[in-house]
Amino acid sequence: MNVIFLAGKVGTDAELRSTPSGKPVLNWKIVVDVGWGERKHSLWIECALFGVRAEKLAPHITKGKPITVYGAFDLRTYQAKNGPGASITCDVQDLQLQGSLQSDRPAAEPFDDKKAADVAFDDDLAF
Repeated sequence: MNVIFLAGKVGTDAELRSTPSGKPVLNWKIVVDVGWGERKHSLWIECALFGVRAEKLAPHITKGKPITVYGAFDLRTYQAKNGPGASITCDVQDLQLQGSLQSDRPAAEPFDDKKAADVAFDDDLAF
């Protein structure tokens, strides 16, 4: 079984492209912090989402947003100038954008003790 579950932040704005057959594909990188203290470092994982969902989610996957992805992973190796290298990739099966859309909504009214005291309660309770 090849499964990866990642929670991190979107590291690059998503880029919508098409495969040669015309299928939409959305590519972006997710940044995941690993370790703690002096050993803490960041991993950059390349993500790809295919199909209609890729088109619909493209404007919402922007740099800095918290995100959780679930999918299949692969390790790609390559030859760089300074020697061999490797990168982790994720074919995304499902994702969830974290956080809220509070900036799109009006601010909640603060709680007012005086208004709460003025509320009339019915004294004829059933219990």
